[in-house]
Amino acid sequence: MIPSTTSTLPSTSTSTSTNSARRARGCPFAASPSAPPRRVVDLERARHRFGPLVDRVAALYRVGDPGWSRADHDASVEPPAWLDEARCARAGQTLRRYGALTGLVLRNLSLPLSYRAPVGVKPLVATGRLIDQAGPRLYRTAEFVIESFQPGAMDCGGSHWRAAGKIRTIHQRVRMSLHARGWDPDELGAPLPQPDLAATALLFGPITVEGLRRLGASITRAEADDIAHFARALAHGQGVLPELQADTHEEALELFAVVTALNGPTSEDGRRLMRALLEVPNLLGKTLLGRGVAPLVALFHRSVAAHLLGDKARELGISTPAWAGLALRPIARGPLTRRWLTPAHDAAIAWVLRRGRASTRANDDVRTNMQTLKRARHARRRPHEICRRAPRSTALGSRSAWLSLAPPRCR
Repeated sequence: MIPSTTSTLPSTSTSTSTNSARRARGCPFAASPSAPPRRVVDLERARHRFGPLVDRVAALYRVGDPGWSRADHDASVEPPAWLDEARCARAGQTLRRYGALTGLVLRNLSLPLSYRAPVGVKPLVATGRLIDQAGPRLYRTAEFVIESFQPGAMDCGGSHWRAAGKIRTIHQRVRMSLHARGWDPDELGAPLPQPDLAATALLFGPITVEGLRRLGASITRAEADDIAHFARALAHGQGVLPELQADTHEEALELFAVVTALNGPTSEDGRRLMRALLEVPNLLGKTLLGRGVAPLVALFHRSVAAHLLGDKARELGISTPAWAGLALRPIARGPLTRRWLTPAHDAAIAWVLRRGRASTRANDDVRTNMQTLKRARHARRRPHEICRRAPRSTALGSRSAWLSLAPPRCR
């Protein structure tokens, strides 16, 4: 099962062995960690379940990414010395073998689970773009993760490490922006703290494995451990400290359980993000047929999410029956998951990402243009000064069509 705060508690011996493995990797716990921020909940109960790892994880909610500068936009992350390129390649091959099923799990399990952290979603909501422009952000995230699955992406000098550097720079700018808006570190900890970054890497690795298994996929223990190593490399790329990295599937699930145990209940912000994610299919319909099919696609994704999330679906406002997840089991166990079909899966996913980004970008351009005019009227500016900068070509078709939204004096 996917670990949660209500899952079966791991034994003390398991926690002890995991902590010993972390020390063996040169990751000793701090002797006297600082007091955790007030966002951390159920600390005593978590200590009883998981042992000394909990205090170090809780203290790291005060730490962002001190090893990266916001000026390093073109810098690449240095790959770690422990990186096993062969294991990462095997992990990418396993995840690519399931093609669209992997995409469904990333979309309907990994992202929704990240929305369950009540403080973790605040930076996402504060930027606004994940709600107002959910479509393009969804497809950009999917492209980053799926590109990491490709052969050679995680090698030394591979494309992943350059992309990771750009994302870390963006994260640093978000942190500075939130601090400028009055972010309270004593209450909320650091924006985008270490445990949240570690959990995100686990969502795109070991938790994806759990989701595929829930759909009926047959993934061996060795394959799951390779994917955990791949997720560890993702975590390193995002600046996660070594003590919050996991190298085996079992260790990764325990780490994820520790992080989720310290979060509170799902907030309304998390449910807003989930609603925006589920509305993305409705942004794709540009033709009459597309607009007719979009509600069925949205219903399908709701059903898959209900199946994968289980009892956590209602926390995110999903009450759809889980029929779609059961219907996908024959596909996960059928001939379409053969290794020799992987190039076909790659081509299909690339086509979906291109179409999805183009369609959602066009719809969001219309929304952005209308919001610009609305702000101009509200601020009592002269709208015609803004309309002079109208784009030559938009989703509405032309500059004149765009200007038709403006007051008469702008035309």
